[in-house]
Amino acid sequence: MIKLLLAFVLLLVTPLCMAKSCRDISLQHSVDAKSLWQDFTYLASVNMQGRKSGSAGAQLAREFLQQRFTELNLQAFATAPNYLQSFHFPQDDSEKVGVNVVGWLKGTRFADEFIVISAHFDHLGAQGKQVYLGADDNASGVAAMLALGKNLQAVSSIYSIIFLATDAEELGLQGAKAFMRHPPVAHSQIKFNLNLDMLAEGGPRKRLFATASRQADELNQKIKDVASMAGLCLIKGHRSDRLGQTSLTQVDWRKASDHSAFGRHDIPYIFVGVDIHDRYHTPKDSADFVDQRFYTAAVETAWLLLKSINQEAL
Repeated sequence: MIKLLLAFVLLLVTPLCMAKSCRDISLQHSVDAKSLWQDFTYLASVNMQGRKSGSAGAQLAREFLQQRFTELNLQAFATAPNYLQSFHFPQDDSEKVGVNVVGWLKGTRFADEFIVISAHFDHLGAQGKQVYLGADDNASGVAAMLALGKNLQAVSSIYSIIFLATDAEELGLQGAKAFMRHPPVAHSQIKFNLNLDMLAEGGPRKRLFATASRQADELNQKIKDVASMAGLCLIKGHRSDRLGQTSLTQVDWRKASDHSAFGRHDIPYIFVGVDIHDRYHTPKDSADFVDQRFYTAAVETAWLLLKSINQEAL
C-alpha cells in the first residue's frame, strides 16, 4: 500500500516539477541578444503600423530588411534585384501585389544545395485607432532570422542559405506560395526549410514547439537531441495548451504558416514557434509583453536546430 501511495504522489508531483522547470530558462549566449532585441522592437514599433501587406508600414519593413541584408553581406538573386521579389496573388494573373525580401549566403561544401530560412514580415496593420503591432506574430521570427544570419557570418555553412522574409502570409501564405511558384533555384536544390513564426511568447508554461514534416524520423530525432541541449523547454510537435479562449481554436499546424508551401513540394521542414496565446491577432501583441530572456533562448534554440541540420548531407 505504501508503495502504491508513493507512486500516486510521484504521478501528481512530476508534472508540476516539469512545468516548474520550464520556467527556469538558461541562456547560452550563442546569439547577439542586443542586436536581436533592437531588430525585434523596431519591427514591432508603432512606426511600422502593423506591417499590413501593401501598406506604407510594410514598405518601411522591407526597406529595413534590405538594409539589414546588405549589412549581413547577403547576395541578391537575379530574379530578386535589391533583394525584392514582387509577385501577384493569389495567382500570377491576379491584381493584388506583394513583395518578398530574399537574399542568400553561399555554402562551402554544397554550394548548389540550399536551406531556406523563412519568416513572414507582414501582419494585420491598423483598424481605426488600434494598431496590430504583430510583435510575436511575426516580428519575432524575422528578427530571429536576422540573428541566425549574423551567426552565419562568423561560421562556415556547408549549405547555401536562402533568407526569405515573406509578404502576405496573413492573407493565405501568399508570399511563400509565390516563392515556390517562381523559386530562384530549382525545387530539387532546396533541401530543407526552417520556418520561424511566433517565437516570443511562451505563455505561462514557457514552452517552445518544433514540428517536423511528415515521415521525417531524422528531423524528429534532431528535435529531440536539441531539446536535451536547449536552455528552455522545446516540445516536439505543436499542441494546444488550452489556456485562454484563443488557444481553444483548432489549428492544423502543418498548414498554419509558410512551411506548408514547402511541404506541398515534399521539401522537409521544421516549423519553430509558440502556441496561440491570448494576445494573438490583437493590439496587445506588442514587445511590452515579451519576456526577453525566453525570446532570446527561443532564438538560441532555433540556432541549435539550424546547426544540427547544417552539418551533414541532406
